[in-house]
Order: sequence, then structure tokens, then C-alpha cells
Amino acid sequence: MPTISGASKIKVVFILGATGTGISKLAIALGKSFNGEIINSDKIQVYDAIPVITNRVLESEISAAPHHLLAFLPSDAEFHATDFIHHCVDSISSIACRNHLPIVAGGSNSYIKALLEDPDFCAGHESCFIWLDAHPSILNRFVSARVDCMMQKGLVEEARSLFDPENNDYNKGVKKAIGVPELDEYFRAEIAGSSKKEELERMLNEAVNNIKANT
Repeated sequence: MPTISGASKIKVVFILGATGTGISKLAIALGKSFNGEIINSDKIQVYDAIPVITNRVLESEISAAPHHLLAFLPSDAEFHATDFIHHCVDSISSIACRNHLPIVAGGSNSYIKALLEDPDFCAGHESCFIWLDAHPSILNRFVSARVDCMMQKGLVEEARSLFDPENNDYNKGVKKAIGVPELDEYFRAEIAGSSKKEELERMLNEAVNNIKANT
């Protein structure tokens, strides 16, 4: 088990892979099996908004394995790799103090790369990496079905809650999330009221297809 006593390094498991390969499900399963706690490394799921668009894990899943760095920032906050390193190392130490296994899971590999390039982290931790993969054709079908499901759960309404016709900067905070900028043109046409119903439907379908492709 992980420890922070003596000269022993803290053991940390990393679960990585493409979106839709089941990173969260495996992390939760390992957490339940090995007395682990999960540290989110997805750069969008750190925000407390748009749970549908970000495909955030359910409360029932969180209760099965404690989560850290999940939905703890306001939607307009800036959060960079250096911030992630600080918070992640603190969480790992806290988890290890409880003699639990730290499991870092998420799709933002730039955060993981920055963490692994930090000399202090490398000196004090022993890492195990699990990479999830899937054939592109299978993954594409799964992602397409997942976006369709997200549409039914309120994806458009969540994106509309962030839409600001005076501010189309989608490079900050939670507005960077796939599923938000793709709908900008549709919302602008909706507000203008000059487009026919058929044209709005076409624009919405095009936005959804772009969300699937970008995902």
C-alpha cells in the first residue's frame, strides 16, 4: 500500500486514454477494489458547471470511490498545469496519509506530462500507467451515441446557459469545453430570429456533428 513514511515512495496509478474508452469506469472499479481515491486530471471537469457536457461522473459513482479536483472551481476561473501539479500533489499526499491508493484519471495528458516533468514529484513517487485504447470505428460509434444521449439530457440547455452574444471568447474557463463553442452560431441565429425553423434545425444538426467529431 502507498506510504509517506521513511524512504518509501508513494505509489500512484495513472489511467489514461482517449475520450470514451472508459477511463472513469475503470478508475472507480479500481478504487473500489484497492481502497483507492480518484484524482481528476480532466481540465474541464475541474469546473462546477455543465455536468452533462463534461460527462461528469454521477453522485452514486463518486460515493463508491472518493474523488478529488472534481467540480471545485467556478466556471470562469483560470486553471493551469502548474495549478494542477500543486493540487494533485497535495491530494496524493492526503490520500497516502490515509493509506489509500491515489488513482489519477482523466483525458488531459498535458496535465499529466507537466506533473511527470516535475522533479519533486518524480523523486517522491512511484508511478504505474494504464492506457486504455479502442479501435477508432468502435470508439466513434460509442462517442456518437454518447453525444446523442447528452443531447437528451440537456446538452443544448447547458451550453445556452453559458452563451453570451457580447462575448464569444471560448478560450477561458469552462467555455473551452467541447459542446459549448460549437453551438455559438446556432444560438446567435436563434436570438436574431431571422432564420426559418428548417435552417435552425440544420444548424443544430451541424453543431452536434461537430461536437461528435471534436470529441
